[in-house]
Amino acid sequence: MIDKKIAIVTIHDVNPSCAEKLQKTTNELNKLDIKYNLSIVPNYKYNYNLKDNLYFCEQISTLLYEQKGNIELTQHGFYHELDGKIEDYDSESKEEEKNDIKRGLDILSSVKLPKPTTFIPPSWYLSSQSIEALKDSGFNIAESMSALEFINEGKKYLTSPVMN
Repeated sequence: MIDKKIAIVTIHDVNPSCAEKLQKTTNELNKLDIKYNLSIVPNYKYNYNLKDNLYFCEQISTLLYEQKGNIELTQHGFYHELDGKIEDYDSESKEEEKNDIKRGLDILSSVKLPKPTTFIPPSWYLSSQSIEALKDSGFNIAESMSALEFINEGKKYLTSPVMN
């Protein structure tokens, strides 16, 4: 049981197209000494693959190094959205989910970013097969619209709905 109120601050949709805005936002959070998550999309809209944007990966690596302990990298899907349709981790098979998760992890590994232990689906919904795919892929936590899943412990904590 969590006996105190907490807030989780997460910057979503982190990808090379937002490098300048990300720098400004993280500078402000760092000044305030606020812990936060960077929820990264490895191949945003299939237009911003991290492999093709090494300067951005260096920006993220530097930020993680300089703010060690204050920032956690989370994975926010594989491509996030395409043609206005949000990437779904609620209705596909376990193998389809596992494949997308692995493709994202492979990109993060290839650009030498740390492997995230937390996964946040772009659509905010996770099926039980997605939770199993995340467990098989080595994730410890999954955050959905109204819950935190501690995957390895088999525990789920209901939370207030997400505020954007």
